[in-house]
Amino acid sequence: MNNGSAARRQLLDPNPLIIEAAALAMLGAEDQVILRFDLADGVMVSVDPVQIQQVVINLIRNAGRSRAGSTPAGNPGLHPRDGGRRRNMCRG
Repeated sequence: MNNGSAARRQLLDPNPLIIEAAALAMLGAEDQVILRFDLADGVMVSVDPVQIQQVVINLIRNAGRSRAGSTPAGNPGLHPRDGGRRRNMCRG
């Protein structure tokens, strides 16, 4: 699928994009929602910044909807991997 997104790709540190997207995803969320970040330093990715932020927002909102009304059990989260090192963005 080529919709021009390759032209918008940039080599970026994903951490600020993830943190900003998480803040947007949390707008209007319940007060007891907690996000924890364990992001890698020094990782650069070729990405369309808008697209990656939309993915993060959708993942966080979907996790919130799937847990609505349930009791806390474990820490579901987003765990991107880089070279086998685990990155963790959890909703607790």
